[in-house]
Amino acid sequence: MTLQPRFFRTVGILAGVIIGLLLAFGGTLPVAGAGDPPELPKPTRLEGGVSFYEVELDTAGGERGKVWIYLPKGHTPKTKKKVPCVVIAPAGTRLFHGMGLADGDRPEHLPWVEAGFAVVSYTIDGAFADDATDPQFIAAVKRFTKAEGGVANARDALDYALARVPSIDPERIYTSGHSSAATLSLQFAANDDRVKGCVAFAPRSDLEGGLKELVPDLEPHIPGFGKWLKDHCPLRQVAELECPVFLFQAADDQVIPMAETRAFAKALGKTNDAVELVTVEAGGHYDPMIDPGLPKAIAWVKGLGR
Repeated sequence: MTLQPRFFRTVGILAGVIIGLLLAFGGTLPVAGAGDPPELPKPTRLEGGVSFYEVELDTAGGERGKVWIYLPKGHTPKTKKKVPCVVIAPAGTRLFHGMGLADGDRPEHLPWVEAGFAVVSYTIDGAFADDATDPQFIAAVKRFTKAEGGVANARDALDYALARVPSIDPERIYTSGHSSAATLSLQFAANDDRVKGCVAFAPRSDLEGGLKELVPDLEPHIPGFGKWLKDHCPLRQVAELECPVFLFQAADDQVIPMAETRAFAKALGKTNDAVELVTVEAGGHYDPMIDPGLPKAIAWVKGLGR
């Protein structure tokens, strides 16, 4: 019997490399050397005057992870006028493994940039191929847990951006994500006090309950996996989630139960008086996040600075 749950097997792992960018860098990406973060490369210009950068960093899980940085039109890394920044992970993990970055992630990034935000996105340690062997699968889950489920990747990406892009305002750092990335958005906000506001679209807030059936298979190979789920469960981290939180979900979402998000909002509201839950009646798991979710979230974040 293989260790990968059967109902996960047909779901692909999103991963991508922007070929045009690689060619622009002569086939390589800027990488760190001698413990120093790499310099920013020359930007690629995207539609609307957006500046886009891609670099590689050594990661907590022992990988070479990518970081994407976008700056809005008229801004450079050293522009005197500071810009707010939102940190966004790629969505689509099953919350026990990592994920790469792909072009399909951009619809979650560009609306923020167009609204005047810098965006920092990053790969999550612990991706594995569809045809991975059991040892490869277990190794990937170990890398994921070592990277705190992506929290370490988020922290390192933000550290890098603040070091190399001084035009980012360190007092206006926010985090956002959809689905599995929404879970990571909550986890990052609970564990990094630089985050001044958190957006979570349809998060798996009860990580412990949602993944409990994996524990019997993984615990013998990754001792403490069950405890790791408890320790990283947003529902158990409500006391640490002190920044304002914006939750959004469609009532007919068939991936994350609406009742789970309502229960999380209620629990969080007991310790945090700056929680807003916005719902729409229909649209499913993804489409409402793009519209009207993102416009509402952007307006909410902008309101925090007033």
